[in-house]
Amino acid sequence: MVKIIIICHGNLAQEFKSSLKMIVGDSSDIYPISFKEDEGTDDLLNKIENTIKFNKLNSVIIFADIYGGSPFNAAIRYAISDKNVEVIAGVNLPILIDTYLSRDTDLINLIDKIQASSQEFIKYFNKNSLFAEDDDL
Repeated sequence: MVKIIIICHGNLAQEFKSSLKMIVGDSSDIYPISFKEDEGTDDLLNKIENTIKFNKLNSVIIFADIYGGSPFNAAIRYAISDKNVEVIAGVNLPILIDTYLSRDTDLINLIDKIQASSQEFIKYFNKNSLFAEDDDL
């Protein structure tokens, strides 16, 4: 079963875990890592290593909040040396829910599923389309 690490600036990762638990009722395979103001990439790398080793994780997706940010950079530094770890930049609650509920598949199939479905998790509500319909009345 794939485990999920969320690594974000501030306390966002822990809040994602809390929100996920509120919605799906469990969050046992979610490991949040917070990036504090006084920390650097090496600190995050140590947190990732410690999380994976302490919890004996062997099939992991790391969600980092921002592509190119310190959490992402630390995650890819770790993933380069571990074939059982993949990294995704950009995280939101719908994608976490979908990933969590689909984590019983293998790592590569889950990555493919996330990439294929990620577009459907962001929707634009165009209020102007409502007004255009009223104009026809």
